[in-house]
Amino acid sequence: LGALWHGLTLVREHRGDGHNAALTAEGIDGCAAHVLAAATGGAPRDVTQPARGWSDDDWTASASALAQRGLVDGDGGATAAGRALHADIERRTDELAAAPWAGVDEASLELTVTTLARLAGRVAAAGTIRFPNPMGLPPPG
Repeated sequence: LGALWHGLTLVREHRGDGHNAALTAEGIDGCAAHVLAAATGGAPRDVTQPARGWSDDDWTASASALAQRGLVDGDGGATAAGRALHADIERRTDELAAAPWAGVDEASLELTVTTLARLAGRVAAAGTIRFPNPMGLPPPG
């Protein structure tokens, strides 16, 4: 279990680093990333903001900056450009996260995904992790 946890932590951190690189390349900082994610259907402000420690002023400033770029509207929803940018960042994140899996054959990859999905379902069923959550994870399934 310790080796599995460690390995998954490494993969998660690698993916997070790529995600941060994709966001930074688009001029999106931490707070703005969550404002944009909330605008596109991710974890809502009332979940993310308190967990991340941003003030109302921080959130408002990020929303305003995104609005000036035409990425969110006055109601906090994503514009077409905002949805497109969010999708592009997620696509780029997936591309950057693929390298550790390049040497894994399809059967092993499928077994890994199936096994981890079953474990994730058990963890979710225990009720210890809320959905939506500040990381933006959807419930497994």
